[in-house]
Amino acid sequence: TQQPEQAQTPEVVNEPTNKSAVDIDALASGLADADTDKKAQTINQIAEYAQGEPSVALQVVSEPVMNGLINIINEDTTGLEGPTDKQIEIAEKITKGEKLTPEEDALSEQLSPRDKANKNRIFALYTLAMIQKLQREELNQYIENQKANGEQPIEPLKIEELPGYNDIVNTIKNDPRPEVKVAAMQALQYIAEPNDKAVVEGVLADSLNSQDEVIKTAAQEVMDRFGTEAPAEEPKADEKQEENKAA
Repeated sequence: TQQPEQAQTPEVVNEPTNKSAVDIDALASGLADADTDKKAQTINQIAEYAQGEPSVALQVVSEPVMNGLINIINEDTTGLEGPTDKQIEIAEKITKGEKLTPEEDALSEQLSPRDKANKNRIFALYTLAMIQKLQREELNQYIENQKANGEQPIEPLKIEELPGYNDIVNTIKNDPRPEVKVAAMQALQYIAEPNDKAVVEGVLADSLNSQDEVIKTAAQEVMDRFGTEAPAEEPKADEKQEENKAA
């Protein structure tokens, strides 16, 4: 399952068995657990609920769950142990398409504490976006029902008013890890509606002009969904000099 679009989220294996109630306290506790694997299991469970039938999905549109996901997104993982030199070497071999030995293949599946924590941050971004979208769509439906009943409709939720929006923006602008920044961009695109184009473009302004091609491409892919062309590149120093001479 790919939610948000073009983003890899935790795989949903089974439908939630409890169709009547979701234990929000247990989910909040799991998100706050010190065990990285426990956090991962809880994020995956929330993602399952969010993709379930509305009677279940809407139950995870709750402050404790959203705050728990936001806390994971904001975790500072820089002090955690990173991959070993051997794991880095294996990762480079994979990038180059080189064949791994059975031992290397097994080691490639073992994530460092820092990589596991950042993987959770990525999945938390995607799962939060699912919940934010549910929240927004439910309110939009309520507004449509008000209109149909001849009532004065309430105001729709602006993207900036969604819980966790500022945390997604901060991740896009300031996170040092490209894969996490890209996940945040995809989360932002997922919750955005057509009239949010200017807001999203403003958030991605720096990324659209990034020297990192991965970041730049990811930002442009988000804006392409709004029909926005790539910004004109800033002329290089020598090009500017030529322009000045011509002038």
